[in-house]
Amino acid sequence: MSYLLIGWLLFIYFGSAFWRSILVYLFKTKHSLLSHDNWLKFYVVGVFFTGAGWGIAGGGLMPPEGFVQQTFVMLMIFGVTAAANTLYSPILSVYTFFLIIALAPLSIWLLTHGGLYVLLGFLSFIYFAVLLSTAYYTNKLILSSLVLRFKNINLGSIKKLLEKKVAERTNELKESLAITKSAFESTADGILMVTLDNKIKFYNKKFLDMWGFTSEFIKTTDDEKAIQHVMNQLINPDEFVSRINDLYLNPNQDSFDELHFKDGRIFERYSKPHKLDHKIIGRVWTFRDITERRKMEKKIAYQANHDALTGLPNRTLLNDRIHQGITYAKRFHSNLIVMFIDLDNFKDINDNLGHGAGDILLQETALRLEECIRESDTVARFGGDEFVLLFLFKNGKEEIKTIVNKIHDSLKTPIQIGGHEVVVTVSMGISIYPRDGQDPSTLLKNADVAMYKAKKKGRNYYQLYDKSMNIHSKKRMIIQNQLRGAIEKNEFFLFYQPIFDLKTSKVISVEALLRWQHPEIGLIFPNEIIPIAEETGFIIQLGEWVMRQACLQNKMWQNQGLRPIVVAVNVSGVQLNRPNFVETVRNILSDSQLDPQYLELELTESAIMSNTKEIIKRLADLKNLGVQIAIDDFGTGYSSFSYLKDFPANKLKIDKSFVQDCTINPNDRSIINAIITMGHHMNLSVLAEGVETESQLRLLQESHCDEMQGFLYGRPTNSDEINELLKNNHFKE
Repeated sequence: MSYLLIGWLLFIYFGSAFWRSILVYLFKTKHSLLSHDNWLKFYVVGVFFTGAGWGIAGGGLMPPEGFVQQTFVMLMIFGVTAAANTLYSPILSVYTFFLIIALAPLSIWLLTHGGLYVLLGFLSFIYFAVLLSTAYYTNKLILSSLVLRFKNINLGSIKKLLEKKVAERTNELKESLAITKSAFESTADGILMVTLDNKIKFYNKKFLDMWGFTSEFIKTTDDEKAIQHVMNQLINPDEFVSRINDLYLNPNQDSFDELHFKDGRIFERYSKPHKLDHKIIGRVWTFRDITERRKMEKKIAYQANHDALTGLPNRTLLNDRIHQGITYAKRFHSNLIVMFIDLDNFKDINDNLGHGAGDILLQETALRLEECIRESDTVARFGGDEFVLLFLFKNGKEEIKTIVNKIHDSLKTPIQIGGHEVVVTVSMGISIYPRDGQDPSTLLKNADVAMYKAKKKGRNYYQLYDKSMNIHSKKRMIIQNQLRGAIEKNEFFLFYQPIFDLKTSKVISVEALLRWQHPEIGLIFPNEIIPIAEETGFIIQLGEWVMRQACLQNKMWQNQGLRPIVVAVNVSGVQLNRPNFVETVRNILSDSQLDPQYLELELTESAIMSNTKEIIKRLADLKNLGVQIAIDDFGTGYSSFSYLKDFPANKLKIDKSFVQDCTINPNDRSIINAIITMGHHMNLSVLAEGVETESQLRLLQESHCDEMQGFLYGRPTNSDEINELLKNNHFKE
């Protein structure tokens, strides 16, 4: 029996210690992972082992003899089950489970031993009921106490939470108010908030600065004085007051307008109703200073409609002014003059004196043109060196002549530019509304056509538009638009005019002359092709094509066994001014395999007058290469004699204007003799152009002219005809 008792004690002690260790471990390591139900299961297992231990004591370890010892065991079990009431009663089902396990073995033991023990067995059932009822009330008491305790805890937590939330909201509100105030103070707009009864609720510093108020003035001054202070600054104060009154009569209305101040400032004014919970409680006024923006807009608008260099109206404004002029002319039955003005010598001045000088010339010309017109007239810069003048008239063409003469007189006074005296001449083309067009585009186009017609007359002319000019204008447009494609379509070809030696009568050279066989217009000559090619820049490609074709043809004649001759090719100043011109000539000679001595380049005096140092160097390089240089139309250009000594030329070509009247005009004859004498003294050969009569030929022979070219013995013709001529190799005397 003693061994059983020792085993029981060890079970109770070590079992309890082991189970407690497990619970402590789980609590420390798995507390957050285990649910409420899991903890309850662990609790029930522990209660089971505890109850089982006491149940074993009551049923299996009861001493067989000795009532005192038995009574001690019973008292121990009754005491433990009673004491367990306070521990297990919070969960009534667990306590009930414990009582059944702990008391049932004892009650069964008592009932089975008869006598007094049976009575004690029944009493144990009564004791069981008493303990359960006690546990029930204890459970209710503990639960109510816990509920009340948790409620108190919750109330305290809620109070603290509310206090925390209130503090946070208070701080947020303060921060929001600070941000709002900072935003109002940092904005570029003046802000004013008023109530429905016109009491000021808020304003920022910008509002005070914009209107010239002080904080003390706003706080201490009544509304009437404040409004009077505002009205004193405005150009239209009555209009401003009227708008304010209208807003007070219509509080739901939004409002926007501009306020113009006597000192030139301009404010934008915005006004919106101030609402709280959809109810209007006042009005918000916003003022923005847009003075600088308006100035900038005005400046941009001016720049968009005026030329930056001269300050004159540009094409955009000109077009608008022509529309206005047409409207006025219709209403008052008058005529509108559109005068297209182009500076004659602007390119030469720009090239020789520089673009800065060109700008000064345009500015001075603009000022002088403005002096020639009335306040109601318009002078505009159309672009480049072109101006357009607009004016209305009723007195016929005499009024036009008066304006033209006034412009000529104004421009004839020399303009001082960088130490140079520059005289400006202009070509003017005039179209008249309604005779020459019904819209700005047509009037400008026709005035431009008339201006080009005036240019062809020479410098300082004007020309009224005539419908017949459109034929020439259309032809020029066709040439300009189709020029580039003519090479690819093989529409260009060369004619050659023979040049004869006046001593031997032999053909010594030919001049290559460009022709264009246009499919619609027909045959077009160089005097119509070259100017447009130079304007468009196509002269570079066209000039190279002419030179290449001429060199190839000359080489072909040589390959046919004909005596070698020189082929002369006209060169534009645009070509000569290109830095790679010498290299281009060298490449063409190399490709055609023509010896350089059989190529002659003809240059006009005007072509070699610009960029003189560079031109001299290029001509010298060409002459060193073996290419011959001829000065064409000699005597018609600039200061020929002063420039001639500096240029590495081989030949002078006397212009046909001197040859055509040389037999009847002593002056022309003297000029021819002077050119021949000067040329020979400078070791230059001299050629006379435009020889058409026998008398002209004899005079040139008597004057010891070296070569001649003209219709008398050789018109321009194709290469086959030149082939036949070279076989005869002379002209008949």
